[in-house]
Amino acid sequence: MIYKYVKKKIRFGLVFFCSSLFFTCHETLDGPTTFRLHYEDGKVSSIDFVYTHGEGDFQLFVEKESDTPVLGKWTDLSKGKYHFAPVLPFTPNQTYILRDGEKIIGSFTASRMTPPTNPRILAIYPSTDTVPENLLKVYLKFSEPMQEVGHPLDFIEVIDKTEGIEKEIFLKMESELWNRDHDLLTLWLDPGRIKTDLIPNKQLGMPILKGHTYEISILGHWKSAQGQPLVKSYTKMITANSRDTEKPSLSDWTLDIPKANTREELTIHFDEPMDALLSLESFSVFTGTQEQIHGRVQTRDGEKKVTFIPSKSWEKGTYSLHVNPILEDLAGNNLSRLFDEDLTVRNMEKDYSTNKPFEIK
Repeated sequence: MIYKYVKKKIRFGLVFFCSSLFFTCHETLDGPTTFRLHYEDGKVSSIDFVYTHGEGDFQLFVEKESDTPVLGKWTDLSKGKYHFAPVLPFTPNQTYILRDGEKIIGSFTASRMTPPTNPRILAIYPSTDTVPENLLKVYLKFSEPMQEVGHPLDFIEVIDKTEGIEKEIFLKMESELWNRDHDLLTLWLDPGRIKTDLIPNKQLGMPILKGHTYEISILGHWKSAQGQPLVKSYTKMITANSRDTEKPSLSDWTLDIPKANTREELTIHFDEPMDALLSLESFSVFTGTQEQIHGRVQTRDGEKKVTFIPSKSWEKGTYSLHVNPILEDLAGNNLSRLFDEDLTVRNMEKDYSTNKPFEIK
């Protein structure tokens, strides 16, 4: 059963998901009397309310009707809580007035509950089909919050198509790596098997192998927080290429410079695909006087480039592209270190820079 809170006078809404029971809770604050609306088949079937000003002579009326109360059963739930079940379900989108004798103490609208939708997978990153053998992460982006029952890996299967056998390539974590909205999941390939000096790597080998093709299936019975299964099962094919043992370097990137007095995109071309999520968070543009240019970043071409779209037209002058050094490639190598770095060997760095100047004419 679904329920809804309503209070009197201050109007704002908060929607959140109670996924353990697979229902949606809507809360609207509207004054001193609190209503909980119970739903069946999308309609309000009964209400609970809180009234802490002593026992009341309660009657419920349709808005603008004060002669004939709504027929139904009243129940005292104790401690100022009451329940009312009408003989017939409340009329959708009709407002009702609660009275204690002649005094109006609250109101609510019996809005129809929107039917839950089936979730979809909006994106699987990396979007490219060719990945390094030491691929570190995969992201799943859903159209709505997903359930917290079970473990995500219960709904994911991986088949090594080269060998024709099922593989466990993802690390099963006790704490799943969801974002705050619970609609973006990070799946890690086992770092202990990727780092060459660690025991898991020596005993089990790499999670994926160069030259092998893998089919990642996200099963259709995975449910949203509202209890609805995916619209279908999804598959992602990846083929493992050579191991990536180099850090990203700004000196290897090229820029497509926009023209002055336009809102053309500034495009940054990488020499390899980069982490999709970190790419959206790692770029900023400043003028020669260190004034930040506001704009929007998008990934393109299988995460092999990003575009920066300014909120205002470009002006002539010198600019600088700033890159957060946490930006990683698909193997987890960032601008300042390798993910699988041999600490006994001093690596000669090609480029430590995180700024790239450019000029708009």
